[in-house]
Amino acid sequence: MDIVRHMSHYKTSVSGKDMSTIEFREKEREENKDKRQNIILMAGMDLFLEQGLAEVNMKDVARKAAVSRATLYRYYSSKEDLALAIEHHLYLDVLVPKFSPGILSFSGNGYEKIENYLMTFIGIIEMHPEIFKLSGAMDHYFNYRQRPEDVARKMKTIFQDDPTVEFLKSALQEGMDDGSLQPGLNLRLTAYTIDQTIISLGQRIASRKEEMTFEFNLESPEDMVMVFARTMLAGLKKDSL
Repeated sequence: MDIVRHMSHYKTSVSGKDMSTIEFREKEREENKDKRQNIILMAGMDLFLEQGLAEVNMKDVARKAAVSRATLYRYYSSKEDLALAIEHHLYLDVLVPKFSPGILSFSGNGYEKIENYLMTFIGIIEMHPEIFKLSGAMDHYFNYRQRPEDVARKMKTIFQDDPTVEFLKSALQEGMDDGSLQPGLNLRLTAYTIDQTIISLGQRIASRKEEMTFEFNLESPEDMVMVFARTMLAGLKKDSL
C-alpha cells in the first residue's frame, strides 16, 4: 500500500514537472514568435523607408529579416498585409505612447489641454519624422491603388479606438463646459480635423522638407505646423469672435 501511494505520488510529481516544462516551452515558443514578428516588422519598415513600398517585395523582406519566405507568409499574407501591420504598429505602439501619458495627465482647462496636445505633437513631428514619412508613404501607396474594401476595413480598425481623438473630444467638451472654448462645437468633426490635419502636415514635411524649404522659401517648414496650431487655437478660443 505504501508502495502504491509512493508510486502515485511519483507519477503526480513527474506529471507536474512535465506540465511545467510544456508550459515553459510554450511560453518560450510564443516569445520567439513575438521576437520574429518584431524582426519582420522592423525589416519591412527599414525597406519601405529606404526604397518605397511600391519597390519592395516579400522576397526582399524575408532576406532582410533573415527568415524564409514560408515563415514570412505565416505571419503576413502579402506586402499590403505587412504594411497595414506596420501602420498599426507605428500609430498605436509607437506614436500614441510617445505623448499619451503626458497628455492624459495634463491639468488645465479645455483650451489649455488642446494647446498642450498640439505643442506635444509638434515636438514629436520634429523628433521623429520617420514615423510620419513612412505613414505618409503607405497612405499614398494604398490610395493610389484604390485599396480594396477588405484593406479599407483593416485600416479603419487601426483608428477605431484612437485614444488621441477620444482625448480631443473630451478636452473640447470640457472647454465648452468651462467657457474656455467656443460653444456649439461638433466634437467628432473638430477632433478629427485637428488630428488628421496635424498628421497630414507632419507626413508632408517629413517627406518633402527640402523641397518645401526651396519652393516656399522657408527656413523651417516645421513652422507651418506651429502656424496651423496657433490658427486652430485662435479659432477655438471663446473670446476669438
